Amino acid sequence: MSTEDTVGTGGPARPDHRPDRRPGERAAPVRTGSPVPGGAVAAVAGALVLTVCNVLSGLYPQSGSTRDAIAWFAGNAGLVEAVAATGLLAVFLLVPGVWAVVHRLRAPVLAAAGGWLMGTGYLASVVLSVETLTVLSLLAADADPGLLATASDEHAPATAVALYVVFGLGALVGTLLLGVAVLRSGGPVWAGWALVASPVVRMAGLFLGVPLVGPPLASLLIAAAFAGVLYGPTAAHRG
Repeated sequence: MSTEDTVGTGGPARPDHRPDRRPGERAAPVRTGSPVPGGAVAAVAGALVLTVCNVLSGLYPQSGSTRDAIAWFAGNAGLVEAVAATGLLAVFLLVPGVWAVVHRLRAPVLAAAGGWLMGTGYLASVVLSVETLTVLSLLAADADPGLLATASDEHAPATAVALYVVFGLGALVGTLLLGVAVLRSGGPVWAGWALVASPVVRMAGLFLGVPLVGPPLASLLIAAAFAGVLYGPTAAHRG
């Protein structure tokens, strides 16, 4: 035990000990655990569910027009619905889980900015799942795939387009900032770099035409990083 762990000769110091505290002054609460019930589990589980979603969506055709994609949806409705369902479940777990991670970091402004962007980005992705489910219901009612494609390509509301942008930028930039916050907080270095690398790996996989590799691997990096921050050997000692 080092001298920093003791107060005079009185034995181990309490975690909230401050020699300069005035008599009667209450100690500031020590942040241990998660402010969100089940948040730590939700964070890791959400990233793993997102991995499954990425694997399933990686089976989508990577070429062709919007009309071709919608026609493909009609013949693969079960898979498409599974992608939408896992995407929604991932969001429901990740959004509260992100704040459990933010709570553990000692770079409050940077961590909050990253958590806010990441959480908002994935929340905006709900529109993609709902849009997909709506297309499936219209196809089941024998809607014309060509008409649906025209509506998607030429008549998408500005709000919907804005949500797509928020999803993309929020999820990518937010994850990057959260990784930097982990590094600045003295958290596991490998976890911080895993979060920083995640958006790079995701975009590289999409641009290089390997959607079954890039996005799933990026989500696994998030899951591993969250586990390292929340369950690592020093997790209980970080503020």
